[in-house]
Amino acid sequence: MNQGTLSYEGYHTSSSKNRRSLARLTSASCYALLVLAAAGAPVIARAYHVYAAGPLAKFRRDLPPPTGLNSSVSISAARNEFEPFQIVLTGPITGVTASASALSGASGSIAASNITLYREEYIHITSVSSSDTESQPGWWPDALIPAVDEVYNEPRNAFPFDVPSNDSTNQTHAIWVDVFVPPITNPGDYSGQVTVTFNDQNAGGARTSVSVPVSLHVWNFTLGSTATLRTAFGMGWPELQVGHGLGSGSVPTELVSAYLQLALDHRISISGFDDGDNTGGHALSTYGQFINGTDPAAGTGRVVPRLRGAKLTALQVRNTGSQSTIQEWWTTFNNVGLGGLLFVDCDEPGVVDSWTNCINWFTWSHNASGNLLHNQVTTEIGTWAGHASTSLVDIFDPNITLVWPGTSSTTNMPQYTSWLNAARSGITRAATVMDVAGRHPVGRPT
Repeated sequence: MNQGTLSYEGYHTSSSKNRRSLARLTSASCYALLVLAAAGAPVIARAYHVYAAGPLAKFRRDLPPPTGLNSSVSISAARNEFEPFQIVLTGPITGVTASASALSGASGSIAASNITLYREEYIHITSVSSSDTESQPGWWPDALIPAVDEVYNEPRNAFPFDVPSNDSTNQTHAIWVDVFVPPITNPGDYSGQVTVTFNDQNAGGARTSVSVPVSLHVWNFTLGSTATLRTAFGMGWPELQVGHGLGSGSVPTELVSAYLQLALDHRISISGFDDGDNTGGHALSTYGQFINGTDPAAGTGRVVPRLRGAKLTALQVRNTGSQSTIQEWWTTFNNVGLGGLLFVDCDEPGVVDSWTNCINWFTWSHNASGNLLHNQVTTEIGTWAGHASTSLVDIFDPNITLVWPGTSSTTNMPQYTSWLNAARSGITRAATVMDVAGRHPVGRPT
């Protein structure tokens, strides 16, 4: 991604008689105006800003944006790829809405329907959780609220919103813009704009529009719809019940399907879903679309995904209560050539899952599959070796500081190297899943 140089600043005085634009007003000048106001000079209201920025920056709601932001954006992407950027706003403005144009070029155009706009919603962090410089109390961006739902193509409540100037906890807002390049797009350069419209409170609420120019370069290659990096993101019991107010009962399969489709359309595999029926036969028959990469069945109301043919890259065995229940999963999937998709998970033994359960699950898993089912554990190799044989484990997810050279004074990498080199004859293993931030998968080599 190539972030362009951005330089739009839309400043206005609060005088309705002599409303004028102040070009390139620096932050130092703004500070001087505030000082003059405090000294009794005529008050000039804080002006709105419209900026553009890349996707990696985080803009807190309770802080002004940093200096050096720009007003146009230049991005690059392959075919069948998403490339995002952000539009950053300060007030005083109300009734903010946004729209995107098509991106046009000599080689054709990319329809505006391929550009998704989101309002960034914020979460209030009240205490420091680590020594990281970003671990600070305040209002941090979190959820993305779409203007139009990506699964059902229904309007959502992203817009309008307000950015006041008199609330210190609500002075900056951002819009997330996601550009999808269809696989049939010709390589070359394309351009368009995202237009932000709002009521300028320094101009008596006058409706004002500001366009952010967008330049896109499309490379001459296409990404596959299914991610080549195998991942596993959990969505277990009872997250959906709590999030959707469903009580303690089972979860509608259509709700699970909506989450699976949304995630796969962004190359994310939700491998640990749970709707109340934990058999492998139910998983394959009910969610086969996401396992085999087919389009939604007629009558679901879900739109055809943009990443056509995207498939899950990993699937967690949900019923590990006995060797026979694991055997049911293995037989169901292995009989259709999908046994390699499965894994059995032990999450932080001794903390989340008990050591006894983890050892039993892994023993049953290898017995049921002839050592072919992958066993994955989120702990360090030394900790596991103190309780059971490391031959039961196919994927370790240790803390990255214990395997990455130079990040810890006591690295365990030699132990992992020995374990990797001791792979059982004829058995292939690979790192297939990743755990929470700060963990790195180590798997047996293929």
